[in-house]
Amino acid sequence: MTKVIIIICSIILISPALATNHLDLITYNVFGLPFPIKLKHKKRFKLIARSLNALSSDIIALQETFSKHSKRLARLDNFPYVAYGNPPKKFQFIDSGLITLSRYPILRIKRLVFKACTGFDCFSRKGALLTTIKVPNIGEVDIYNTHLNAGKNKKVKYIQLEQLYQFIEKYSFNRPAVVLGDFNITPESDYYNYLMDSLPLTESYFEYARQNSSIDQNGYTYIKKSLIKKKIKSKRKLDYIFYLFSSGQLIYPEYSKVIYDGSHDENQYSDHFGVQSRLIIEN
Repeated sequence: MTKVIIIICSIILISPALATNHLDLITYNVFGLPFPIKLKHKKRFKLIARSLNALSSDIIALQETFSKHSKRLARLDNFPYVAYGNPPKKFQFIDSGLITLSRYPILRIKRLVFKACTGFDCFSRKGALLTTIKVPNIGEVDIYNTHLNAGKNKKVKYIQLEQLYQFIEKYSFNRPAVVLGDFNITPESDYYNYLMDSLPLTESYFEYARQNSSIDQNGYTYIKKSLIKKKIKSKRKLDYIFYLFSSGQLIYPEYSKVIYDGSHDENQYSDHFGVQSRLIIEN
């Protein structure tokens, strides 16, 4: 009888139908602004590194890793595979600030540099970072980590969004892909509508919230406060985890939530909150 139970359990454990087919992702703008701006980098990034390393995630997309202390986030023990965005160059002496961390092998890396920018963003080589990752029981998944211009120039926003759309279309046509990062656009904006009209994207937090009316439907990731009295001036959602899938495939969020918002153990380490989603991918 014991042998029969062991055999049945073994069959269940190795059954392909029951194999894990989910992908856990985090996007987080860590507010690692470059020298000479000082934002308690050393202490903050020790806390961020410890926390990220302990979270149940397969892929972490970081933005604004400009400072030397923020670069240490690329050396998390549980994420042996790392890709960096655009390096600095002449007249753009700050890199892209993008780092993608993965538990699983990275098979391909491609980079995009935005052609247009405004303000201080022009000192950085902002753009997008594509990593193709081999995920167990799922296969290859394309991950796009990006950080769009923070200014209000409409022309620049649309140029960057068009470049991003063309970049994704070039490398991920009819392939499963996740597009995540700090987009610096709100869901109510024309920019957001333009992006959604350009690609068949689904936003994981909104999709999960749509099916779960008990959770916050807004998913704000950035709260602007007055400098003196620290009163809330505005709440915005700027950080997203989008996904698109190939024909014959199904992707949907098992859960999605805002993290690092200060609601637990004073864990607001950045001016942005993070977003964490678990996507179920069925072939």
